[in-house]
Amino acid sequence: MAVNWFASFKDVPWSKVIGMAPTIVENGKKLWDKVSSRTGGDGSGETTRSAAQLPVPAAIAAFELRLEALEKKSAQLREEAVASFDVVRSITDQHSQLQLYMEGPDDKVVDFIRVERFSKPAAIPRLYEGDEAVGYLGGRELSELLLAEERATEMALAKKGRMNSTIVLDSISPQAIGQILFMFEIETVFAAGLYRVNPFDQPGVEKGKRLTYGMMGRPGYRKEKQEVLAMQRKKKERFVL
Repeated sequence: MAVNWFASFKDVPWSKVIGMAPTIVENGKKLWDKVSSRTGGDGSGETTRSAAQLPVPAAIAAFELRLEALEKKSAQLREEAVASFDVVRSITDQHSQLQLYMEGPDDKVVDFIRVERFSKPAAIPRLYEGDEAVGYLGGRELSELLLAEERATEMALAKKGRMNSTIVLDSISPQAIGQILFMFEIETVFAAGLYRVNPFDQPGVEKGKRLTYGMMGRPGYRKEKQEVLAMQRKKKERFVL
């Protein structure tokens, strides 16, 4: 069991422990006297149990198990808190993005990805049944709510005259994800053609590569080397470039 003893020791109120030390020692003596009187008077002889046979080691083992369980529970609560924060943050991002798509510049096409079949059911708990704002959701499936929100957002954008498309996946699988990524790659190529942009070159990155080749003396890049040398001669000492 991996126990962070150093962190645990820092949380111990040592001033109280030291102050109670005499009482602890005295009670320990009384416990020993009581146990030894049952097994042989002075604690010696064949009927006397060793210290390892006393309840103390078992108590320590039980304490360690309890501590391990608390550590696991603490880790679980932390993961749930982080997950909840991520959900809240994603909802906030979705809200701000939707506001941009609805009221901002009309220069975007919104793609919805709808999943028809969820791998695991997740029922919304029947909480706050007296609150008409949220109580009606109790007992419904979370997937049902997500699909309703997607369709409502799709309709709101359409009524606003904002272009959008919906891609329907039967379920989330490696094959489906691979297909949709490949589709977006092809879509990028066609969009570049409409904008008269070459999607297969990279002039910004390529320029840096060519200058590097020239600095390192690669054959065929003498011009780039001269360009770098000329730039360095004009560089001011107080500037990096």
